[in-house]
Amino acid sequence: MKTFLRHTAEHLWSEHGIDELQDIAVVMPSQRGVLYLKKELAVLGDRPFLSPDFHTIEEFALQMTQSTLVDPIQLLLEAYTCFKNVDPQVDFDRFISWGQLMLKDFDSIDMYLVDPQQMFAFLSEVKSLERWGETYGEKETQKYVTTHTKAYFKLYDHLLEVYGRLQTRLTDLGISYRGMAYRDLVKRLQANVPLAKSYKKIYFVGFNALSKSEEEIIRLL
Repeated sequence: MKTFLRHTAEHLWSEHGIDELQDIAVVMPSQRGVLYLKKELAVLGDRPFLSPDFHTIEEFALQMTQSTLVDPIQLLLEAYTCFKNVDPQVDFDRFISWGQLMLKDFDSIDMYLVDPQQMFAFLSEVKSLERWGETYGEKETQKYVTTHTKAYFKLYDHLLEVYGRLQTRLTDLGISYRGMAYRDLVKRLQANVPLAKSYKKIYFVGFNALSKSEEEIIRLL
């Protein structure tokens, strides 16, 4: 019984032949899949040939946007710098504890093409605790607004500006995190901006769960 990757390799050979394989790209979920598909292609070849360009989807997004994946430590430091510009009182030791979670949220927002302005405006509703109190019949709603709750919601007040500053900072440096690269590629495809490299055909192979940005990348291409 033939494997899925053997069927894929046979399809690539039948559609393109030995002289055209080098002009196509194959995008897969992981490097493991790339390795085994390369082996299947090699088995079917009767002489040396130039293989397609193989990428994980993360590598593909980075190449097409001419960006480099940022190191996690550098990303955290860049985020702290941006937050410090917005709120000079933020302490680095405290920032470390929730800064990584903030960056995960930024990545998810971009991966799923969420409108950051709407998202952060919702989170920054400082008076939400007061409204909860009013909803449940509380007369003294001000008791919900303490020094700690004010500080907590002040954090969310800054998120949209930090998000924007971080995006600008990373773009200037030519680096990005995963979700940022995906959103950037979607924007370029929507605007018909020429990509960094063109292919006769691009194959997306072996995906079974896609984020919104990945869906859009494939649909627009």
